[in-house]
Amino acid sequence: MRSGNLERCGAKSAAAVLPDAVKRRHERLVVGRRSRANAKSTAAYLAKRGRDVRRGPLQGLRYPESVEPGDIVAKLVGSYEAELHPVFESWIDAGFEHVIDVGSAEGYYAAGLAHAAPSSTVHAFDIDPVARESCEALARANGIDPRLNIGEFSPRAR
Repeated sequence: MRSGNLERCGAKSAAAVLPDAVKRRHERLVVGRRSRANAKSTAAYLAKRGRDVRRGPLQGLRYPESVEPGDIVAKLVGSYEAELHPVFESWIDAGFEHVIDVGSAEGYYAAGLAHAAPSSTVHAFDIDPVARESCEALARANGIDPRLNIGEFSPRAR
């Protein structure tokens, strides 16, 4: 079996079989490895430019020092998942009363949408307690915590 086929077949199966704690640990290890590899350039960027999102639909969102995802520079310069910018701009313009973010991680989209769309209440869910704490810190740093509800999400019925 070629590796492409293995990836297509195995990735979905592995995701369904692995316990949530193993998936979270793997994610932290991968992000941690990437963060260590980019630590010098990230520190230089943060020292020179600060911790505010500079471009894109979530412009103006501020990251506190306690929250630092592995891809923080891409988020701060506004290039993170740029292909989604038109979607987020349309959601912001629509002024939805409620927005739900399942798998919110540290809260970039959840807090960003609450920041950019002051008439919206955002409901953010993640299985990782560390991610939820980071999302709360991001909300507090931006003064949007009253409109950002953070909860635990579990895809399995208990």
